Amino acid sequence: MLSLILLLGFTQAIHMNTTTRMFEDDSGRTIIFHGVNVVVKAPPYIPITSSFDPQMSLCAQDIQNLQNWGFNFVRLGVMWQAVETSPGSYNMTYLQQVNTLVNQLGAAGISVLVDAHQDLFARKICGEGVPDFYAQNLSDSCGELSPVYEGFGACTPLSKFNLTYNANGDPLISDCLTHDFPRYYTTPEAADAFQRLYKNINGLQDKFLAFWNTVSSFFANNPFIVGYDPFNEPLAADMYSNPDYMVPGNFDREVLQYLWQKVNVTVRKNDLRKILFFEAVQSDVLPALGGLIFNVGFNETPGGVNFNNAQVLNDHTYCCAVNFNPCVQNGGDPPLSEAKHCERIHNDRVKVRSQDAEKLGVGLIFTEFGACSNSDACVAEITSVTNACDKYLVGWSYWQFKGYGDYTTAGSTVEGFYDGSGNLETNKLKALQRTYAQAYQGVPTKLFFIPSTGYFSTSYDLSPNVNAPTVVFLNQAMVYPNGYDISISNTLNLQPVVTTKGNFINILYTNPVSSRTTIVITAKSAVEA
Repeated sequence: MLSLILLLGFTQAIHMNTTTRMFEDDSGRTIIFHGVNVVVKAPPYIPITSSFDPQMSLCAQDIQNLQNWGFNFVRLGVMWQAVETSPGSYNMTYLQQVNTLVNQLGAAGISVLVDAHQDLFARKICGEGVPDFYAQNLSDSCGELSPVYEGFGACTPLSKFNLTYNANGDPLISDCLTHDFPRYYTTPEAADAFQRLYKNINGLQDKFLAFWNTVSSFFANNPFIVGYDPFNEPLAADMYSNPDYMVPGNFDREVLQYLWQKVNVTVRKNDLRKILFFEAVQSDVLPALGGLIFNVGFNETPGGVNFNNAQVLNDHTYCCAVNFNPCVQNGGDPPLSEAKHCERIHNDRVKVRSQDAEKLGVGLIFTEFGACSNSDACVAEITSVTNACDKYLVGWSYWQFKGYGDYTTAGSTVEGFYDGSGNLETNKLKALQRTYAQAYQGVPTKLFFIPSTGYFSTSYDLSPNVNAPTVVFLNQAMVYPNGYDISISNTLNLQPVVTTKGNFINILYTNPVSSRTTIVITAKSAVEA
């Protein structure tokens, strides 16, 4: 593995280039991320690292596989409830375990995003993320209009879900799973819990910032951590007492951007370099009229223009989020009959978020999509998202690498790379095996791949001050079983030094001059092999 790392040169810290608004390493290369999520939502809140398990591990074998499969990014769950085990008491042993895993990933050339993951806020609401002791005595009422909301299937209190509770006062996960997990977001308890965070009720926002102070201080000097995701998929809370927050963009602008600014201030006390991956609320997308994608409401970024080198707009895209009922009927996958509809949704979402990022002066990444099975429908879903990301030169990470006991998802039994019997889901994996340049000796202008044929083309403007190679990943066994042809052309007829090792091609111009290079890779047929 070490020889491959030396070949690829992936040991540098990553920042955002404020001109291109793309990820860049310290040698000046533009970086494109293709990755996976690794989030363990229940104790011990970290994957098994000692040995391989098809559902629960992230061990040396897994890391080697991720590298061989061309993944250079992991969004790693670092759970608030695992870090703060009692009010004001932090589990540094857990953070050290995370740090060890991060270093192992970094040694394989894989950058890590520290993700303070949450879904449904806390175990008290059939979710995870926030420590349970900050989710006590939640309101079960939406005020005077509660009966009206309940008539529309919203604002149903947890007491009406017929849940059984354990000795800790938490609902049994088996009972939680008898309902589609998004329904819990509509409960008054969820609205109250999120509102406590946003409005600093009972000092909860202060506790949240203290958590981030602890985490950012601990990881400040780890070069393999690319950044921090402060809070996964925030809910537009207080929507029952303030329905205006459900208007797309309003909650981002009036509430969320101020929380992200406070997180930025907290993190920057410890760490000026790592990138803040800030999200908008998911309600900026509505299922009406087949799926409407609205612009985010932010008019300010977490750190302002002075931190454009350390902040990026972070979004997720799921066809099922705007096309829910057919997905439920299809076991969590968007049905193949909806593939064209889903393709339109993903194209629109990546396009609109690209516009948002440009307006804000920051970069863009999609850190979640997929959560689907080994079916043709899943392949279509993956291809739609990744095609759109290529078009707009945007990186991505699939949800998620393994099941990890996920109980707050539409695809808990099917979303990982391995099925219930431990078999590798090769259709899904092949769909994610896209030929791409992980690093450019300059700035990309085009990235294009046809999964069905293996045709790949990318162009980039060579940077005179960058003396590290372009690195192209391709999966020879899965995409080019009979071999491949590569052509490299340059507008000034410059000739690069080309070296290969395994699934990676290095292309280095030893005396780079401003010019454009185009790389084309095509698959050989069985006859040509």
